[in-house]
Amino acid sequence: MCTAATYQTADFYFGRTLDYEFSYGDEVVILPRNYPLTFRHAETPATRYAMISMAHVADGYPLYYDACNEKGLCMAGLNFVGNAAYAAAEPGHLNVAQFELIPWVLRQCATLAEARQLLEGTNLVGTPFAAQFPAAQLHWLIADRSGALTLESMADGMHIWENPVGVLTNNPPFPVQLLLLNNYMGVTAQAPENRFSDRIALKPYSRGMGGMGLPGDLSSASRFVRVAFTKLNAVSGTAMLIGAVLLALLAVIAAVRMPKDRDSGKFDIRRTFGRLWHNRRWRYGVVAQFFYVGVQTGVWSFTIRLAMDRLGMAEKDASLIFLYSIVAFTLFRFLFTWLMGYVRPVKLLRVAAVAAIGCTLGVIYGTGWASVWALVGISACMSLMFPTIYGIALEGVTGDDAKLAASGLIMAILGGALITPLQAMVSDSAGIGSSFWVPAACFVCVLAYSLMSDKLCITHNE
Repeated sequence: MCTAATYQTADFYFGRTLDYEFSYGDEVVILPRNYPLTFRHAETPATRYAMISMAHVADGYPLYYDACNEKGLCMAGLNFVGNAAYAAAEPGHLNVAQFELIPWVLRQCATLAEARQLLEGTNLVGTPFAAQFPAAQLHWLIADRSGALTLESMADGMHIWENPVGVLTNNPPFPVQLLLLNNYMGVTAQAPENRFSDRIALKPYSRGMGGMGLPGDLSSASRFVRVAFTKLNAVSGTAMLIGAVLLALLAVIAAVRMPKDRDSGKFDIRRTFGRLWHNRRWRYGVVAQFFYVGVQTGVWSFTIRLAMDRLGMAEKDASLIFLYSIVAFTLFRFLFTWLMGYVRPVKLLRVAAVAAIGCTLGVIYGTGWASVWALVGISACMSLMFPTIYGIALEGVTGDDAKLAASGLIMAILGGALITPLQAMVSDSAGIGSSFWVPAACFVCVLAYSLMSDKLCITHNE
């Protein structure tokens, strides 16, 4: 009975069981980088990463159960008796024996994407290691922090399946395992509710009743369901930290006393809008706010994707970068508020806009962690912009005019609905890094408003 699973928090975990009543002589085997491991049909790869594994060593050659290389790419072979079938070696093809597959992949592939590309050109053959070691009937789980694949070689050929759950057991074939999960879509990790009947009072009588309805036997199909459910419903420290921060912010907001509304009655909306239209500081402020909200929505929408792209992170890890951005945004809001006691807000807006443009260029042209920290820096710069643009645009606006003026500035959030799709179009056509030219252009508009605001006079047209 074999079960393999991956798990992703801030780190990547890969593990498997080998549940038999006897030992196959398995032991920990470390293969050093560039060790000259030979292959029956293929030449030794030029790239040879180090590996740590569980294997049975026969005649000085490791026969692998599972392994992980120095780049974090992992692989495990699990019993697939009755379904596994291998091809015959063919001249002119890249023939790899079944017992060589794990070192063939892990010695030369650094990522899951590289492994898939290599396997698509591989002819997996049933050449036995020796007469007393016939070809084992296996299928394989291959994974790194970016995701997981299942490789199955059957009578109809070799298949490389995307594995969205990161779990593998034995029979039946992987697509059937996924299909069987549909039988348990009603199972929940929460305490069950009474759906038996409204004519009888039923309620949970114990803690830990979530998951009722999962199969309890040890068959491979049942193990697949249980492990997939447990993994997909586990809560990592990253998710709990994000939740704690959001709850803390909610508590702060709830503790602040909001001013009561004081309505002075009806007003002439046409004349009010006419006066506001001739107030260029307000009019251009709405434009600046439009671009600011658009850039905030766009930057935050692409934060996780950019972290995944630049750092090779899985989505769960990349969500931590988004948390850093929110923390930076919050802390710098307090910092800028304190600085306003010593520096005019419009000057701070200029500084923040220039810094935001610089950080955006860092995202476009930077690589690795440097570009990701530049991305976090954008959030720090943005923390000043919305309330400062709002305050500058409303300067000198009073009475009924202030109501409509404030509403116009709030309605500028339409920028988030228009700028973000534009950035997505650029990302699809030119890459996610190039898409940040859109936020850069938006920050230029904010900078222009901060430079012009002192010169924009307020006029009234009755």
